[in-house]
Amino acid sequence: MKKLLIFICFLAMSLITILSEPINVNAVSSSSSDDLVLISEETTYNYDTSYIKIKVYSSSLNLIKIYNTNRVYTKTGVSEVTRHESDGTIIWQYTLTGYFEINPGISCTCYNAIYSQYSNNSSWNFSNGAASCIDNAAYGQGTFKYKLLLITFQTVNIDVRVMCDINGNIS
Repeated sequence: MKKLLIFICFLAMSLITILSEPINVNAVSSSSSDDLVLISEETTYNYDTSYIKIKVYSSSLNLIKIYNTNRVYTKTGVSEVTRHESDGTIIWQYTLTGYFEINPGISCTCYNAIYSQYSNNSSWNFSNGAASCIDNAAYGQGTFKYKLLLITFQTVNIDVRVMCDINGNIS
């Protein structure tokens, strides 16, 4: 009888803990490109036959937290700006990643934003990189400059955003 009482107390404590704290049901790494789905793509052609592609990706469901009866989950949105030579070779790339927490139908909040960049051409330099969150959007900025012999021939200002609505739709 004493063992049964201890078991019931243990079970009751476990249920109280489960209902009052978040539970990780499914964790998916957002760093793998296999987890990202292309949402939109836009291409702009430059006078010098190069072109810039802007792609927006969304992750599948990342992490579910259960708070009593609410199912809050996270998603990742990525905006990628890439400059290509006419043959498709990448010249440089800027990537903004926004992390969102969604309470379906109620709220969506950006809780983290990061950027990364790289250049395959030493004449292109990057500066003024930044990433930030405001409400349900992640914003990213930066500047790529094409310089030869300390003279700037071209400047490309990056100003992108990734948004998420209360239903978890990335745009």
